[in-house]
Amino acid sequence: MAGTRRKMDAETLKYFSCPKMQEKFRKAMGGRKLFDRVYDLNNFAHKYGEGIITSYSSEHYFSVTSLDGFVVEYSSPLREIVGPPLVCLPLPFDPQNPSRGLWGMVDWTVFSENKRVLNDGQLHLSFGNSEYIEGPPELALLKALTHQWGIEIKVEK
Repeated sequence: MAGTRRKMDAETLKYFSCPKMQEKFRKAMGGRKLFDRVYDLNNFAHKYGEGIITSYSSEHYFSVTSLDGFVVEYSSPLREIVGPPLVCLPLPFDPQNPSRGLWGMVDWTVFSENKRVLNDGQLHLSFGNSEYIEGPPELALLKALTHQWGIEIKVEK
């Protein structure tokens, strides 16, 4: 089953790991909680750096379980885990608390109502007369947030 998991692409990881984005995520999410997604830039998890906060025994000790079941213990304050090498990955949409997900962080008044369309697995968002954002849903939401927050991400093509 672990072999079927998708490794995060480099462009998406670049958006997530930007320090300014992480600062905004920390503020919007109100700190880290159990079951939040994180990514270890040092790739603690064999092939996949992505994991989930699965336990904490005190404010300074917590563990992350990777997608393939590998568990790593951390000894730093849970509230400070944003930033290299461990970055926060807000869910694209958080059904329990929508404001903690990427969709809930977007100020939708900036985008045209008729352009929030998923088509062939792509999210298309328009703003202004001729400007638009599109891509896989998670990446499109990250791009929308960089536009909203005035953060520039340089991605190599």
